[in-house]
Amino acid sequence: MSDDSKSDSQQPLNVGDPAPDFHLMASDNAECDLSDLKGEVVVLVFFSETFSEYTTEQVKMFAKLHRSLKRDHVNVIGVVTEPMTTIDTLVDEEQVPFRILCDFDRVVVQEFGVLAQHIDGLTMVPRPSVFVIDKRGVIIYRWLGEDHEIQPDIEEIAQVARAAL
Repeated sequence: MSDDSKSDSQQPLNVGDPAPDFHLMASDNAECDLSDLKGEVVVLVFFSETFSEYTTEQVKMFAKLHRSLKRDHVNVIGVVTEPMTTIDTLVDEEQVPFRILCDFDRVVVQEFGVLAQHIDGLTMVPRPSVFVIDKRGVIIYRWLGEDHEIQPDIEEIAQVARAAL
């Protein structure tokens, strides 16, 4: 992590941990419960902010991943802690093809243990993170970003998701 980076006291969930259920509103105005997706593979992406070069690049990477995995019925889902109006703007401007969920109260971010007190000058935002959740609701892959420099390995995520089918 960069020098100004401090994680919340709660540790991130690990591979082998059950993914906590959640209920959030999606960018398409639908409600989304993780438990409704049991029996399906989920790639859950926590974005630390909406309008930055880093996040824009990340959104494009996951849009490509979504397109390559949707025929396999793998769900790519993003989580953002900003207001729904900001998320709607992101979805419209970047033509995001996957669901983006609003965790404005930061409940899910805290449950997954990825709330950063400070990261790259931002406060109380999700640490860039990716979790792949198998059909049983168990975390089978975890990537935790240290800062806004390194992107996750999309090919590795795709391989893990496909192997879980």
